[in-house]
Amino acid sequence: MIVDILLLVVGVLIVVFSADRLVLASAELASRWGVSAVIVGAVIIGFGSSAPELMVSVLALDQPNGLDLAVGNAVGSNIANISLVLAVSVILYPFSGTSAILKREGALMGAALGLASLFLWDGRLTTLEGGLLIGALVLSGVLVVGWSRKSTAFEENDETNPYAEWSQLKI
Repeated sequence: MIVDILLLVVGVLIVVFSADRLVLASAELASRWGVSAVIVGAVIIGFGSSAPELMVSVLALDQPNGLDLAVGNAVGSNIANISLVLAVSVILYPFSGTSAILKREGALMGAALGLASLFLWDGRLTTLEGGLLIGALVLSGVLVVGWSRKSTAFEENDETNPYAEWSQLKI
């Protein structure tokens, strides 16, 4: 029992240390690429945190009603991630984005939900539909990074922006 507790503590410490290093490396990558640290963090950390869910979904496909399990896992985890992370983030640091960003990225989320709903309407997902969803994921990633680059370039040159010097920080 003591060994199990010790292994749990060591495992948690490794995860905390690794997560800290991942966040710092993501911020450095954002600086090198000239995009918002939030975008790089969302993409890199988002994919990293979704890898276990992907594995669960792939393994679920071998089970009866596997598609239901896989879709429920993906939708449920995204709802939890968006709701919990967004809520805690806004509580700790109120959102200061523009309504244009909310409209643009909200429309993108709505389009993703609509496309997935359309493909899953008949209770199955074909290889073509899965490929189209992956293509849409790549396209949305490219769009968000492109929007972020334009926004970051504007904010760095905007002398009225009180956070402009933050974008110059090296982490």
